[in-house]
Amino acid sequence: MRFKALGEPWSAGLDDVNPAGPRQRFDCQGCGACCCNTVRNLASGSRDYVEVAKTDELFKQRKELLKQLAVRNEDGVFHLKLVGEEQRCVALDGDVGHGVGCEIYGWRPAGCRKVEAGDEECLRARRQHGLPLTSER
Repeated sequence: MRFKALGEPWSAGLDDVNPAGPRQRFDCQGCGACCCNTVRNLASGSRDYVEVAKTDELFKQRKELLKQLAVRNEDGVFHLKLVGEEQRCVALDGDVGHGVGCEIYGWRPAGCRKVEAGDEECLRARRQHGLPLTSER
């Protein structure tokens, strides 16, 4: 699996999961919706969004940064902090739906790495934030 670098737009050719159609291009740096707490979590009052597992580089190699960016839940599991009205990841810089960037892109947890431009999670987050489900080709 290949991960996008900051500034690099994704080409999501996910015909089977992308209702917007084949080969839609989504620019993650113009979005950031997947970096905000989900409707399901908001409804239940949960602030445990992105887990930082013991196998994640952020946990293994960046302990000081982890202490700044994450909180432990009742079970002792680290999760990235959520801030602001939209309960966005503390490491997200910029304005959701416009221009964003991840301050810890190289150390982001596995949960962040799983989301791909145009997949179900991406489209669900875009829908939640009122962002278009299609993009310019």
